[in-house]
Amino acid sequence: MQLALVVAVVALLVAALVIVVVVDTAWRTRTADLAALRVVGLAQADVRRVATTEQVVLVLVGIAIGALAGWLGAALTLPMVPFFTRPLAAFPPVTTVLTGPLVLAVLVTLALLLPVAVAVGVAQAREARPRLIREER
Repeated sequence: MQLALVVAVVALLVAALVIVVVVDTAWRTRTADLAALRVVGLAQADVRRVATTEQVVLVLVGIAIGALAGWLGAALTLPMVPFFTRPLAAFPPVTTVLTGPLVLAVLVTLALLLPVAVAVGVAQAREARPRLIREER
């Protein structure tokens, strides 16, 4: 149980790091795109909403796909896992996927990764200044 918690925390930290790294690789292009929206008259609040919504949607889709893949993988493999060398009648092993822990994992992931997505979107919108549109060589 303790190993599972450590793995879960490390996985969430890696997921947050991946969000930041992916945004950082496209930072210059994306902020220039957002700056173009500012030039055509979109308010700063609207640009912030666009950037934040984009990041939040990506995180939500990733969490949904990850939860579905985890549930499907557990459902397919759990019946094949040998829990004991000989069957124990007193304590039969659980061979079905429990939805409670899955829901809890999804909620914890949402609570930890959505603020990262919002912070990244706000930071991108803050840097979207019209001067970024000019290509400097």
